[in-house]
Amino acid sequence: AHICGTPISLISLVAEDRQWFKSKVGIAAKETPREISFCAHTLAQGEMLIVEDAQLDTRFANNPLVTEDPHVRFYAGAPLISPDKHVLGTLCVIDHEPRTLTSDQLEALQTLSRQVMAQLELRRQTRRLQKSESLFRNVFEHASTGICVIDLKNGEFLEVNQHFCDFLGYTEAELLKQNFSTITHPEDIGESMKMLRGFQSGAISEFRVEKRYLRKDQQEVWANVDVSTVQGADGDTSISIGIIDDITERKASEEQAQLHNQVLKMIASGDPLSTTLDSLLKIIENQSPHTPSSILLLDQTGEHLNHGSASGLDEDYTKAIDGVKIGSNVGSCGTAAYLRKPIFVEDIAHDEQWKDYRDLADKHKLRACWSTPIFNESKELLGTFAIYSRHPGL
Repeated sequence: AHICGTPISLISLVAEDRQWFKSKVGIAAKETPREISFCAHTLAQGEMLIVEDAQLDTRFANNPLVTEDPHVRFYAGAPLISPDKHVLGTLCVIDHEPRTLTSDQLEALQTLSRQVMAQLELRRQTRRLQKSESLFRNVFEHASTGICVIDLKNGEFLEVNQHFCDFLGYTEAELLKQNFSTITHPEDIGESMKMLRGFQSGAISEFRVEKRYLRKDQQEVWANVDVSTVQGADGDTSISIGIIDDITERKASEEQAQLHNQVLKMIASGDPLSTTLDSLLKIIENQSPHTPSSILLLDQTGEHLNHGSASGLDEDYTKAIDGVKIGSNVGSCGTAAYLRKPIFVEDIAHDEQWKDYRDLADKHKLRACWSTPIFNESKELLGTFAIYSRHPGL
């Protein structure tokens, strides 16, 4: 308005049935019907429209905007053209008196119209980026797989999602203080460091590996890790995105299947019974970590239980119970063999069936024991299988 010396200036955007004013100077109205708007004519011809005296122009002489308030006599409008060549509206100046603009004023009007369009486009792109970033953040936070952003200069975590935190048992704040090496299983550090050096040197841009992590409680977990470098706008590739899938159950199942097959091969090839029983207890140990277990075998007299195999039990303890005579109050195993039924002792320190073996169990920090008899297909007793616990419980 100042450049063109007019009392009114508008940024007008034209919709299906109206034109509305995105910005305005010198007029109170917020919109007008499209069929009477000057701007609609600018849209139709796609170039600057100049009306020096509307009362002398047959297109506008009877237009309510001319004959009534705001009494338009002069109009000059430059189209607002989007990058995809659509005319969205105009930047226009209006006067109540006829006038003529200089070439400099017309050029300025066209230049400013392009600036208006640039601002509108910038705003649209900004909103699109904000929406895209919001969508990414939502996916990142609620993904059903672990996701992390890693600084390849030092291996530190820059971003971690909730699933990754839950997988490792850390809070977000705690995990961001770690780096990939401090939570990697010691036996897998070498492969991880080799990967990091490959990324740092540019020799590789992506890497996939199955590796073990240590949770906050030091429990070992398995993950399939897929890492790719991310290139920024400046070409920097100092960060990477890691996708981490929990495969702990799958690895446990694979190991169980491998152990089962190993036992079947041992039976088929006639390996010593003690070796086969050790492998069976290994399967149990994998299914129930940190719980010692044992197999005792009934002797030919049917009165004593001899050592068959043990896992996690002290050698002194297994020697002490080797050859024990079965009876009604001979711990969990002796009683289970005597009664031919499972015996589940919740607390050895307060159970009558362990009164003669309580001190022995206490010496070796055994607080609970669950034993079940082993029968053959003819229902003949062969021995007992037992699992112990370091804490009272069932």
